[in-house]
Amino acid sequence: MSVEVTKFLKKLAIFVLPFVLYSAVIGFIDPFNYFDSGSPVRDELKQDISFKLNYAMWKMLEFRQTPHPDLLLGDSRMMDMDAQAISSLTGDDFYNFAYGGGSLKEAIATIRFADDQTTLNSLTIGLDLNSYNGSDVKDRVSEVLGALDNPFLYITNNTVMIAAWKLMKSAVSGQPERIGQPVGDRDAFWRTQLDVTARVYFANYRDPVLYRAQLTEIAELCQEKGIRLSFIIFPSHKDLMDRIQSYDLEEANRMMRQDLAVMGTVYDFAWDNASTRNRDNFKDPYHFTPEVMASIIGSVWGNQPRFVRIYGSGSAHPEPVLSDLESGGPR
Repeated sequence: MSVEVTKFLKKLAIFVLPFVLYSAVIGFIDPFNYFDSGSPVRDELKQDISFKLNYAMWKMLEFRQTPHPDLLLGDSRMMDMDAQAISSLTGDDFYNFAYGGGSLKEAIATIRFADDQTTLNSLTIGLDLNSYNGSDVKDRVSEVLGALDNPFLYITNNTVMIAAWKLMKSAVSGQPERIGQPVGDRDAFWRTQLDVTARVYFANYRDPVLYRAQLTEIAELCQEKGIRLSFIIFPSHKDLMDRIQSYDLEEANRMMRQDLAVMGTVYDFAWDNASTRNRDNFKDPYHFTPEVMASIIGSVWGNQPRFVRIYGSGSAHPEPVLSDLESGGPR
């Protein structure tokens, strides 16, 4: 071997060594259990950190290993729904495929991914005027799809790097980092959700032309394959619903319901009633309490409707159905 070749190999080794070491560390920690190689880092710690850094990556990798036929999709409100409780109630095998801060774009891409993995039985999509909005195009799913079958893309993914670093720090300190937890008192966060978060969505609202077309395709797929398709318009506090009027979006709000009713069964909890006026039912204007979550499960899957309007092409009732509370029944 010539001197020049020897020098080149030494330089190459020096150049490659950091990446080899970095890859070994990522493979050893494996923040999202990509390699399923028995990482010594506890799954509980990974769920405190990796899961919250990229819900889509965690759930898509988990689903690929163990597919389920019945899916819950949407944002943090759907993510709060207890899939095990729903499975126990219905006898079906539900998986919560919702993402915190999730967009409709992500939900639609996730449906297509899941349809390639298994035979689907039902889809339940949670949405409202925030997500049924042409300006909401958040997409964490595309990068995950790219990394699923490409270990190099996983190893070099920015979120994977951040997760590995936070996992190492937390393992050493014994104190998991706080991720995604609101800071400040409840009243201050309530005002922020109304004055900042709602404004971001409503002031930039655009007609969801593409989402309407894509959901129509999903509805046709469901009809072709015998998949039950349902939508949940989750309850929000009246303070937030009043913002829809403030931004002159009442017609858009009505059209959303009209669009969805053509595609599947709609469970509509977002209207002015005793529940949505009660601030004790909400952690913030968007997010309801566990007690309300249990009531929603009973309404949608337990044949015990409360504070809900049920309508749509997949419903036995083409017109809205009044719950017992709306029609003056027991309270």
